[in-house]
Amino acid sequence: MSLENEISDAISKQEVSILERILTDDYKLISANGDAEDKFGLLDDLHQGRAGTFGPPENMQVQVNGDRATVVGLREESVPAGKGKVQSARVRFTDSFVRRAGEWFLSQTKEGPAPR
Repeated sequence: MSLENEISDAISKQEVSILERILTDDYKLISANGDAEDKFGLLDDLHQGRAGTFGPPENMQVQVNGDRATVVGLREESVPAGKGKVQSARVRFTDSFVRRAGEWFLSQTKEGPAPR
């Protein structure tokens, strides 16, 4: 759960070095609108100021199975939507983690609309 907070904070503050460490090289993000992005695309978006911000994760549920873990929760996201415009939405996320050499790394994020 603390890693989820660290990830949201790093995205909002555009702290690329933290995400370089936490995300696996084969990381995939599947957004709520169905777009897919890999680790290097996300890091480039952060460098260019196109990634938006994440609010703190809420209502998290964690399931650990050996060296794999899944976290499901809700968060508020704001992303650039054109010149000077920002689009905000509440999303449900499912993050998949893998443990390697005793450390947890994020390997995939799937987002969808938050339940009403």
